[in-house]
Amino acid sequence: MGFDILEERRAVVLAGDKNYLIPILTTIKSILYYNQNVKIYILHQNIPSDWFDDLKVQVEKLGSVVEDIRIDEEIDSEWKTQEHISAITYARYFIPHYIEEERVLYLDSDLIINGSLDLLFNIDLGDKYLAAVRDVDGVGFNSGMLLIDNSKWKQYDITTKLINKTIDYVSSPDFAISDRFNGVQTILNLMFENHWLELDKHFNLQVGHDVIAFYSHWDSHFELDKEPLIIHYTTYRKPWSTLMGYRYRDLWWAFRDVSYEQIADHYAGRFTIKRVYDLHNVNLFTFTDSQDFLYIDELAQALPDVGFHIGAYTDMGPILMALDKYPNVYLYPSMVGAVIDEMIEKSDAYLDIHKGSSMDFIVNRYTSAGRPVLTFDVTNKNQLEQIVVSSQSPQPMIEVIKELKKDKMDMKAIVLGANYQYADKVLTTIKSICCHNRGLRFYLINSDFPTEWFYNLNRKLKKLDCEIINARVNSSHISQYKTNIHYATFLRYFISDFVEEDKVLYLDCDLVVTRDLSPLFDVELGDYPLAAVKDLGAQVYFNEHGFNAGVLLINNRLWKQEEVRKQLIEMTNELHDKVAQDDQSILNLLFKDRWLALDFKYNCITLHTHFSDYRPEPGTYPPIIHYLTERKPWGLYERSIYRDVWWYYNAQEWSDMSQVTPCLTKDQVSQYTGVQHSALVYTFSSDLRNMGYLIEHLPDVKFYVAAPVMVADSITALLAYPNVSVLSDIAGQPALIDSLVEGCDFLLDINAESEVDGIIGRFRQAGKPVFAFESVAHGEQGQFLYDQAHPEEMVLAIENYCQNGELPVKKLQAYPKVLDIQQSLDYILEHHSSVIRYGDGEMDIMMGHGIPYQDYDETLAEQLRSMIQLESSPELLVCLSDVFEGLERYNPEAVNFWRKHLEHYKEAYHRFCTASFYGSTFISRPYMDLKDKSASVAHFEKLKKLWDKRDILIVEGENSRSGVGNDLFDNAQSVERIICPSRNAYSKVEAIQEAIEKHAAGKLVFLMLGPTAKVLAYHLSKKGIQAIDLGHIDSEYEWFKMGAASKVKFSHKHTAEHNFDQEIQLVADAAYDASIIVKL
Repeated sequence: MGFDILEERRAVVLAGDKNYLIPILTTIKSILYYNQNVKIYILHQNIPSDWFDDLKVQVEKLGSVVEDIRIDEEIDSEWKTQEHISAITYARYFIPHYIEEERVLYLDSDLIINGSLDLLFNIDLGDKYLAAVRDVDGVGFNSGMLLIDNSKWKQYDITTKLINKTIDYVSSPDFAISDRFNGVQTILNLMFENHWLELDKHFNLQVGHDVIAFYSHWDSHFELDKEPLIIHYTTYRKPWSTLMGYRYRDLWWAFRDVSYEQIADHYAGRFTIKRVYDLHNVNLFTFTDSQDFLYIDELAQALPDVGFHIGAYTDMGPILMALDKYPNVYLYPSMVGAVIDEMIEKSDAYLDIHKGSSMDFIVNRYTSAGRPVLTFDVTNKNQLEQIVVSSQSPQPMIEVIKELKKDKMDMKAIVLGANYQYADKVLTTIKSICCHNRGLRFYLINSDFPTEWFYNLNRKLKKLDCEIINARVNSSHISQYKTNIHYATFLRYFISDFVEEDKVLYLDCDLVVTRDLSPLFDVELGDYPLAAVKDLGAQVYFNEHGFNAGVLLINNRLWKQEEVRKQLIEMTNELHDKVAQDDQSILNLLFKDRWLALDFKYNCITLHTHFSDYRPEPGTYPPIIHYLTERKPWGLYERSIYRDVWWYYNAQEWSDMSQVTPCLTKDQVSQYTGVQHSALVYTFSSDLRNMGYLIEHLPDVKFYVAAPVMVADSITALLAYPNVSVLSDIAGQPALIDSLVEGCDFLLDINAESEVDGIIGRFRQAGKPVFAFESVAHGEQGQFLYDQAHPEEMVLAIENYCQNGELPVKKLQAYPKVLDIQQSLDYILEHHSSVIRYGDGEMDIMMGHGIPYQDYDETLAEQLRSMIQLESSPELLVCLSDVFEGLERYNPEAVNFWRKHLEHYKEAYHRFCTASFYGSTFISRPYMDLKDKSASVAHFEKLKKLWDKRDILIVEGENSRSGVGNDLFDNAQSVERIICPSRNAYSKVEAIQEAIEKHAAGKLVFLMLGPTAKVLAYHLSKKGIQAIDLGHIDSEYEWFKMGAASKVKFSHKHTAEHNFDQEIQLVADAAYDASIIVKL
């Protein structure tokens, strides 16, 4: 195979002699198994060149390089070492002379590598010369693994300094009598005493010290929070020369025996190194202080596929040592506690067939975990054993062990695949399964879960008649595949490597199981390689007709026969960057038209429920709920249905699972969540009125704040409250919206801007109440309306509803009814009505505020408050701004203005506007604020009919000059004017009225005097004079004639809403001057 050299090779240095060739090869193979593109330098003085020739060929095939570095310098024989250490260890002194790379990893050859070296090489050395792990004795560092800053070693000529330091040391008087000298390690520590970076011990786990550490009670030596990267067989207790029960001894032999072809297969995902307990279907453990075993030879020969593991605290005698001849018998003399713990975890039963001590401390651990202890009647030392057989012959025990194997094979096999970052999700999936199922064997295919994680979990699972197997693989090959999620998705390829059962259920770890899986396991696969659920999303969106790979019922017998793993790896190597859905696409290509379809309920993808007719039985959930895509239930926001189900299982304690429940019910979830009442807010806007107040004062109500778009930070901040869930970006998820309508008790219509998806109507149709604030209520849809200024009233109403089911006796008053412009003009023309028009300025004065052209006057305010309550009649039409509904008719500026105005004065409108209908104030504003201005022509045409061929009397401010410079009143018979003060005209209201009455005979009176015009129109109508409040009409007409898109200011007269009349240059106009009959 060929490899592209994409980056500089990592430099690894070994040193050895011709007596160390097998350990060197073992170290090299462990390096290559987990690492590609490395450059391995071997420093030596006597290794034959032909040995290197073969090695170089093999290593180059794997994409790495071996360099043969013969050390010419003489290593002084006086530089003695310990007896088990060769003088060639001093060769590391010469690394700067022979190695060019700036960073070098030196490794002794009595160790193996147990993972990728990338993390180690990327460590920042800072100003240190090297990084290392502290020696087991706590004095300095162990020199078997050194991460070296070679550029610094070159710069400061470390080689010469080390040689000189060694000469000085061995020449000292103390050297001859010292028993502390540890060769090169002693010198290196003297040289770099304060200039080395200490690393965690998993970078150089010194297992050769296990025995002395165990018997010396160095408990910290065995504390390890992650898998070791480097396993170092320190001391004279080497795995190839001594038989001892320390950690990872079997792993050295596994790498010793691995071939280069198998390493290449490992790169391609076709091979995985196995620990000793992975080699057998059943593993049995015996711990003894005696050599007197009953029928051990017969058992080992009759059951070759069973692993017999025999341990002792001491050395073993010749009778036990002779058992080493059987390939399925493993001996552990001087067995340390950590290995005992591992063996208890990995073995299937305890085999008590020796005639020594009872070993209660071990037997008790099996019985307390509910695991079998097997013994003969003559070796039964206590009453703790569960299975006692006759000692007349070995056959009864053979049958019991075979039955144990059968029982193990009969367990239902469930496979999961994940990386350690997904550990919490894996546990949640497992918990959900164990709540409703027993007799399960889980296989977790992974590359980075700690061994302790499996040990702890198995202690819990054993009580539920379940177990979990650490199906560990190397991820170096599959991690190269292009994927939009995580390479762990490809782990399912390795199922047939680890699973012996004929039928296997593979499950993704972003799902939960809510009931007994027996009906699914009972599905007959026949000759189908797998059964799965059709991917409805792919069918709808991409017209692809395949299965979703998140739930696969696998015919494992067929997978093994057809070498499916090999086929999948080969297809993925070729197609991984060409397919759309990663391993799912590959699986569908391989098994096209060869898969059995399962019901949707067995892979109920939360985003696809609306594509299926399936609905779970009332009060229950689908058997398997799959949280596909990035909308996971553990995210910050609630973005798919059944989120609470995932959290229910996540919160389960193992003690809660002592009793199997057939299925999960909605009542169980409700009891867990504690939600008794719930409310929905569905919004486009982050402007939610009194949201914080409602949340705080209704702590027993769960608030779901949902948006079809991504929510703003202010909405996310609501998650600080324990009774709030936020649903973000849920557009296109009808099932989720349906569940909200179904599950929530009431709707809160408290959001600004527009209503979302007719949600009010959906709640009303469901017979559920809608509580709204008047300031933002979306139309008249039967909401119960409340004053935004008094949220406590809404709180009280909601409390009454939640506690007693009581709703308010009646809905609060809705907005007043307002005729549109055309209807208003028709009414005036038909009845020759006088007109009072209320706008925002009049409301300001009514509520105690002045406006730019009229100071506040209480008498005026009271008159305005009184007149607005009048019922309109043919004599007098009272008008309001037509803004209480249909704001979309107006331009954005107008919408923003009136929305704020209504928020401020909505209560006032409800309090004062009690008439059955009102005309439109906008009869004099028929152009600028309209979004669609095409109707303005008709409005002005009808307006002009009011004064067509009539004598008119205009009462206006001195700068108003209505009709001057345009043809607004050209169709009138005549025009006369009474000129009044532009500001505070109300101060002269009586004089103005008197002047009007004096000159109004036979005339139509137009009033352009702001709030004062309302008072005048009312009183004049009482005297039979038709008086129409028509302010702003001149400016609107000017803008209409010029086709203006915004409110242009006029230089020669007053402009509507430019209320201070600044920079006006009045132009002489004889006709205007002639029309003035009174000037006050």
